[in-house]
Amino acid sequence: MVHNGTEAVVMEASSHGLALGRSEEDYREAKLFSTMVDAERHRKIVNIDDPNATFFIAQGNPDVPVVTYAMENKNAGVHPLKFELSLFETHALDIVRGIEEVDTVPGRCELIDEEQAFGVIADYAYSPDALSRLLDFVRELGPRRIITVIGCGGDRDRGKRPIMVKIATLLTSDNPRSEGPLDILDDMLAGVGWTMQDYLKYGENDYYPPLPNGHRLFLHDIRRVAVRAAVAMGEEGDMIVVAGKGHETYQIEGDKTEFFDDREEFREALHYIDEFHRAGIDTSEFPWR
Repeated sequence: MVHNGTEAVVMEASSHGLALGRSEEDYREAKLFSTMVDAERHRKIVNIDDPNATFFIAQGNPDVPVVTYAMENKNAGVHPLKFELSLFETHALDIVRGIEEVDTVPGRCELIDEEQAFGVIADYAYSPDALSRLLDFVRELGPRRIITVIGCGGDRDRGKRPIMVKIATLLTSDNPRSEGPLDILDDMLAGVGWTMQDYLKYGENDYYPPLPNGHRLFLHDIRRVAVRAAVAMGEEGDMIVVAGKGHETYQIEGDKTEFFDDREEFREALHYIDEFHRAGIDTSEFPWR
């Protein structure tokens, strides 16, 4: 860049490097502020809470006016007290009402509320990282139990499939496309060292076979059945999370694309939850995280 006549460069420094002070000396020696010499046009705006404030004030022409600000030091020209006073005069209730009227982003941590005794969230999270972060957030809400429904898309990254079963334990289909839904579920089961045959063997005696980590596994290749099973398992204080589709309103299987909306499926299932219980579905044991 020097050979090409570059006079100045803006370059990112990692937050880790800044925290360790690795770039501080280079930053000082660069003399970035030594060109501040025009007292009419230039201003030095300095945070005097910063222990380096004296250094920055001394840079350039001493006649250049200095404007100081701070969060803690009340001797600064600008400090929070002035802004706190103005905030006290705002219409707090108007702000609250405005927030309440803001629409949520469809399919992003979207709450499904049909006045049921447990919570239901629909979200687009379809990768191991996104799903794990979503469940970390849900756990902070303090639910009694978390029931998670997830699938993996066909003709997509197969490497994530075994990881998903380590995060969620109610497995189903999610746009299998040209792949067989059971083949995708077989890939997912590899994450706990099982095959589909293993699951079927354990499932003969236990509808929710236990995993080595103590969680229980439920599997069904028809997503609508998995959603209804999750609703049947839900009890007061639980949180059901259905992930992977979010705002999507379709299911792709083979060369067919059919309407399917997780949110509508849950609403319908919630209306008929009593029928599920009357059908004899055991809700005393279920997959959880």
